[in-house]
Amino acid sequence: EIIKFAWREEGEVSFIALLCSNDYILLRYDSIGRPPIIKQLPWLHEKPIAFMCFDPTLTWLLVVTETTQEIFIIPAVSIVDSDVLINQLFKTDDVTIRS
Repeated sequence: EIIKFAWREEGEVSFIALLCSNDYILLRYDSIGRPPIIKQLPWLHEKPIAFMCFDPTLTWLLVVTETTQEIFIIPAVSIVDSDVLINQLFKTDDVTIRS
């Protein structure tokens, strides 16, 4: 069952994130002329998600938790396509957490 979702399209690229009832986030990355890329990420059951969205560049998935109101900055595009060049504002190989 899908609990929450985030979707954004920019030019020839679209990204969707689905939070499922089994505490996984599914990422689907579509770029014209290439097959879609789908990745599954485990989520922390003890940190329920209140909100999630993609940044305007489709680089980061921003997740806000309900109880602790932490912000998790997930390097979504790096997870699905390691060849993409991105600005290194946050970690690209792990989640950045802001409280």
